[in-house]
Amino acid sequence: MFLKVIQVEHYTDKLFRIRTERPSTYRFTAGEFTMIGMGDNDVMRAYSFTSGPYDEYLEFYSIKVPDGPLTSRLQHIKVGDELEVGAKPTGTLTTANIELGGNLWMLATGTGIAPFISLLRDPNIYDQFNRIHVVWSVRHQTELLAYNEFLQELDIDYTPTVTQDTEWQGLRQRITTMISAGV
Repeated sequence: MFLKVIQVEHYTDKLFRIRTERPSTYRFTAGEFTMIGMGDNDVMRAYSFTSGPYDEYLEFYSIKVPDGPLTSRLQHIKVGDELEVGAKPTGTLTTANIELGGNLWMLATGTGIAPFISLLRDPNIYDQFNRIHVVWSVRHQTELLAYNEFLQELDIDYTPTVTQDTEWQGLRQRITTMISAGV
């Protein structure tokens, strides 16, 4: 199905977000993904939703790959253009496949934060766990722009870490290094 783009935001020269209209009949579960494309050459790629299941829009977070079959064109999409969105969301990164209760840990690098943003936009998740912890690692602090403020406002334990930006004042370790060190 083709959906009208209602918002595009570029965060860096490599990262951007797209929002489309959402038909009232379109359903998905937080944490799922669907195929998206531009409709003109049959190139479709899997994208996790960053929108929540109750949002009035569909949202996707993407990197820009200069020679990528899809992102080389997708990065130029504008409000009013149409985005091809798959009609059958799927995926197993949902609360139906996670043991509920206790602590939920979400560890993400770069655009891998996308399905977690969707899960965190589902109000039901907060009743299913005692505490939610999110660790998001990026190379440069500008890469946090898309969702850093959103994550800081939630009632969760949020730890951003930036690995290659000397101006960053917070944690600068890779997630695997922090786990090994017991941080």
